[in-house]
Formats: sequence, C-alpha cells, structure tokens
Amino acid sequence: MAQTFDVDLLQLAAVSEALREALRAERATDKEIRQTLLLLEEITVKFSESMPDAPVTARVQRSFGKLSVSLSAAGPEHNPILETQNWSAGSEDYYRTMILRAHKHLLNYHRVEGKNVVTIHVHTEEKKYIVYSLVALLAGLVIGLLMHVLFSSETVEWLEANVFSLIEQIFMNAMAAMVVPAVFCAVVDSITSLSSLTDTGRMGGRIMRLYSLTTALAILVAFALALPVFTHLLPDGILLGATNDAFFDAPGLRDFILSLVPVNLVEPILSNNMPQVLLLAVVTGVAMGIVGEKSEPLRRLIAALNQVFQTIVAIIALVVPLLTFIATASLAARFAFRPLPMILLLGLVELVGCTIMFLIYNLMIRVFGGVKSGRHSAKIFDGDDFLGELNFTAEHIGFKENDDGGFFD
Repeated sequence: MAQTFDVDLLQLAAVSEALREALRAERATDKEIRQTLLLLEEITVKFSESMPDAPVTARVQRSFGKLSVSLSAAGPEHNPILETQNWSAGSEDYYRTMILRAHKHLLNYHRVEGKNVVTIHVHTEEKKYIVYSLVALLAGLVIGLLMHVLFSSETVEWLEANVFSLIEQIFMNAMAAMVVPAVFCAVVDSITSLSSLTDTGRMGGRIMRLYSLTTALAILVAFALALPVFTHLLPDGILLGATNDAFFDAPGLRDFILSLVPVNLVEPILSNNMPQVLLLAVVTGVAMGIVGEKSEPLRRLIAALNQVFQTIVAIIALVVPLLTFIATASLAARFAFRPLPMILLLGLVELVGCTIMFLIYNLMIRVFGGVKSGRHSAKIFDGDDFLGELNFTAEHIGFKENDDGGFFD
C-alpha cells in the first residue's frame, strides 16, 4: 500500500527519517535509501524555489516489482530534470545540478492534473525475476516430461503448433515492434542530454570505432569457441561449401558502407535494420543539438517517448518466466532428456564466451580509458554508478571538461 508524506524544508529531517523507515520496510538497501533521500532534498529545493507556496508531497509506492518515491507539487509547469541540460561550473546551483545530473537515470518527470511529478526510482526486484525464471524452468521440465509420458506425439505436436508457438510468436512480435523505437528514442535522448554537442560527432566516432572493435572481437570469440565444439552438428553441405570460394559471396566495403545509409526514413523501422536506426538516431541527436532551443519541443517529446517505450518493454519482459516455462515444457515434451547434454554444453560454451568478453571489455576500459584502479573498472559495470563516472572516463579517452560544462578534445 502506498504511503504519503508532506515534505517541508523546515521539517525535512523528520520527513527524511520517516521516509527512511518506510523504505527499509520495503527492503531497500542503505545505499538506495541514502541516494533517494539526497535526491528528495534536491528536488524539494528545486520545487520550493519555483513554487514557494506549493506544498510538496512524497509518495512511496511499489509497482511491478519496482520501488519508487514520487514527489508532486501543484503549480505552473516546472521540470527540474531539464535544468541539468544547461549548467556551468560558476553557477550557484552547480553541486545540486551535478547531483541531479549524475542520477538522472533514476528520475522521471510527468505532469498530472496540474501537478509537477518527479519519480525517483529506488529499487527493482531483479533477483525475484531470476527466481521466477528458475522456478519456471524446473516446472516446465517436470510438466514437459509428464506430457512426454502421458500424451501421444500427435497431441504434443498440436500443443506445440497451436499453443506454445503461438505465445512465443506473440512475445517475439511484441519485442520486435518495440526494439527499434525504443533504441532510436534512447539514443537520441542520450545525445541531446549532453551539455555540449559541438564535439558529439568526434566523441560518437570514437565510440563507434570501439563498438565496431568489440563487435568484431565478439564474433571471433563466438566462432573460436563454437566451431571446435559444434562442428559435428553442421550439415555436410556447409562444410563442403566452405571450401568453395563462391560459397561466401560477401558484399564489399563499398556495399557495406552504402547499406548503413537508408534510402528513406521509414525503411530502417520497417526492416528492423539496427545499424541504420543507430546512424539515423545519432544524426538526429546531433542535428537537434545544432538547432538548439528551437528543437526543445521535439527533444521533450522524444524524452517522453523514451520513457513510454522503456516502460512497455519492461511490461513485456514480465512474461519472460512464462516463456521459459513454455520453451522448457515444449522441449521436454518432444524429446525428454535427449537434448539435455547438448543444452548443458551450449550453456558452458556461452558462459566461457561471456567471461572472455567481460575480460576483453575490462581490458579495453583500462587501455583506452586509462583506468588503472579496479574500483573504477567495477563502477563502469555498475549501472547505479555509471553516470557518476562519466566525466572521469571521458577525460581519459581524450575529452576534458571546459568552463561551460561541455567537453573539448
């Protein structure tokens, strides 16, 4: 059940203590509580400055396994998150802006019934979904084995064609429909959130080069691990064709470069061409930065759409345990224990591959980012601390902070 608190700057200590106990009761960690109370104070100050006579209300709520605190104040439209876009080291609110900017990924703004509402994301029960998936995996295995013993092969095939595959295809279609707009809006929103866009092209070029390098390394690692282990599973035609030069009719560099540029704005979305979507998103974000304030309505729209699409993806992901159950039950019902050794081997190969790629990423962070300390390396992989380490990493790949808060090479 949601709990509501009246927030007053004069009574902030008492309100913070009450919120601390409420968050502890919801099993939030000490770090999450300190982070939330810090953001609560900064946002309350922002609301009080722009709406001095408006009372601020805090609401602790849990939905879909996510714990959050919503701050609301009635008055003219005021989004304190937007203020993090333009800042300078000489500003009186420099440190307050830096706090909000470093934790922007935990904040969300929307306006409801004349009220300004800022939601602070506190905690997500990630382990709960892992437990649900493991339970679904075991339950699917048991149910599938029972189906294999009790049902005829015709019945199993009917269930596979009319029930299992139907649910799986619905999920895949829903995810495919959301991936392109979610990625596009997320990339544009991220680029337009930078304080200075004059050097975004150069920074983006370096990021794309590192992305291409890691992609190539991932492909090499996958082939190096999979081919020796699963060669016997490849059809003879593929093994024989691999010795024929005409078998691989790969496009040249010119064709590859041309394939990155869409012939129209709709084609990347209809064809789910992710490289074209990424390129289009980067160009759009840079162009909006060059246009400046005139593109602010579009920027706000894309930021809102980003939140909407991310929420839809999160809702769709709630059915992952069900899909785990269906996939396991379908496999066990048709083949019983026969695929188990191959599944275990595949899992082992993937585990080794992920471990190698983790080491490669860590090495690249140390080499290209100049990070020597293991503490900073760990923070790069910690979503809660990533934005707080952005300035540190940017400086080590060739960009330094200027007096206006932007980066120059």
